[in-house]
Formats: sequence, C-alpha cells, structure tokens
Amino acid sequence: MLVLLSHAHLDHLGDIALIDVRVPVVTTPESAVIARALQVTGQPGFVQEWCYIAPREPQENGLLRSKKKVKYLGWPYWLLTMEPMDEELRTWWNTSPAASRDLEGPAPEVFVSQEGIPEIRWWPVDHSIPGAAAFAVATEVGWVAYTGDLRFHGGQGALSRRLME
Repeated sequence: MLVLLSHAHLDHLGDIALIDVRVPVVTTPESAVIARALQVTGQPGFVQEWCYIAPREPQENGLLRSKKKVKYLGWPYWLLTMEPMDEELRTWWNTSPAASRDLEGPAPEVFVSQEGIPEIRWWPVDHSIPGAAAFAVATEVGWVAYTGDLRFHGGQGALSRRLME
C-alpha cells in the first residue's frame, strides 16, 4: 500500500494524518518540501501530521495524548525524482522541529517499482502550487489515471496539454 500525493494543497494532503505512519507517500520533491514546511510552521496537532507524527497513548478519559520525550516518527517519502532534493534539504527533512525530541524516520528516497507495488507513471502538470503531478497506475484491468486538480490556463498549461496527448 502507498499514497500518491498529487500536490500539497490541504484538500489533497490533509488525510495523510489518518493513515499508518509506515505507509509510503509517493510525490514530487516540491510537494514533499511544501508538506513538511506546512507542518513545521503550522499549528501542532494530529490533523497536521503529514510528514512526521508525535506518538500518542490513550488516557483514562479515552482521549489520546502525545507521549512526552518520545521521538517523532517520520513517514517514508518516496520522491518521483531527487531533483532538487539536495543535501541541505535532506538534512532539514531529518531534523526534529523541537529541541526536546529527536526525529526518527527514513530520509526521502527515489521511488523505484518493486515487488508488491504496481507500476506507476507520472507527469508534471499545471496547478497553482509547485510540484503538481498526475499519475497512472497499472492494475489488473488496465491503467488508471489520477490527475489531481488538472488545469490548462496557468503558466505551466503546456504540461497539462502534454499529459492529455
């Protein structure tokens, strides 16, 4: 199982917080960096945990509370390309946002088809945020395409037209 993130708008990114932290997120480097920047600079809390989580434990009242002094756990992010993910960005990705907690998790790596993962193709597309991509996934009944929020009228409209061709 994996998650395909077409771009880092909240209506596409938001539900990542509801999945298991071991499920890889496949996206562009730009979308990964935007997602992490939104999390680091935003309000802390469960629904904003898109790149790393604060492990929680149930309290007597049934509510979950963040475990204190426990490492943050990072999602595996599989990037469609490593450009422009340079060493400075990789270091930032693996740095804890809090002085009181370490961050444990894999560094972003390039997505490679592997056993148990369907073949995936991707194309950059036009959108109002950098790093938007469309995907096609090989299934038993043929290819299934997911375009995200496809548009043709922006500064990168030629990318979307190329996808349609």
